[in-house]
Amino acid sequence: MTINKIRDGSDHQYGRRIEADRSWTVYHVFSGIPADADAGATTGLNRVEATDMMRSLNRRDDGRESGCSAPKRAASFTRTATII
Repeated sequence: MTINKIRDGSDHQYGRRIEADRSWTVYHVFSGIPADADAGATTGLNRVEATDMMRSLNRRDDGRESGCSAPKRAASFTRTATII
């Protein structure tokens, strides 16, 4: 399984990962569960669909007032794990 997060210094809530069947899933990075999107499916996607969905969800969250006073992380990271 490969897990990708966009490296841009922001604190995004959603990432994308490739599944064993080579489909992509958009998921909540803190819980690991597939995202709940009003716009459509977040599992069984191709890479382009997953990237578009992930960016859309992260943009949506960027516009919201979270009310959370927790500090943002200095930078996000990219982690890649491959299971053979």
